[in-house]
Amino acid sequence: MPPPKVQIPLRGCDITLNLSEIFEGALVTIKRETGLVETVGMGVSAGEVFLAQPLKNRDSLQVSQSVWEKCERPSKISDAIPVRETRFSRSAYHIFTSLRG
Repeated sequence: MPPPKVQIPLRGCDITLNLSEIFEGALVTIKRETGLVETVGMGVSAGEVFLAQPLKNRDSLQVSQSVWEKCERPSKISDAIPVRETRFSRSAYHIFTSLRG
């Protein structure tokens, strides 16, 4: 079973991943280079996943999907997907901080 596709680019501070090509009913596993592992049940073939922690600059992650073992669909793991550094312009930073209160 191929890994889900991840919409790129990924950026530091992103709190969601947009995934597609998911086998409906699969468990999607997200492994970060930093060691955090998350597993999410997906009932749709594409969608947005909210992460337990925002992505960190210069991290990378791998995704895989699996179904019940008896279905005999072995899972493959994606290549590492890099997270880009988030860069704010000065005006964007002021807008961002003013919105946070």
